[in-house]
Amino acid sequence: TMGWARYAHSMRVFVLNSGLFYLRATHTAVQLLDRIADRLAKENAWDQAVFNELIFFPSHPGYDDLLVRRRVLDFALFVNSKT
Repeated sequence: TMGWARYAHSMRVFVLNSGLFYLRATHTAVQLLDRIADRLAKENAWDQAVFNELIFFPSHPGYDDLLVRRRVLDFALFVNSKT
């Protein structure tokens, strides 16, 4: 484990909203969607929670990370109601 340090007083959690996203047609993207579909078929889980777990959780014993690349578009460059 990473343990505890005297400088670690809080933890930040970052999540992505899976309401709108773009996937390139890659082997990794297919594996990601297969894992999401498999988890949702077996568990009563929230789709966004499963999506975020699979793209952010690092590898550990019993789980291999897919090494998904995550990129976030600047909201000012996308059609939105903020401009």
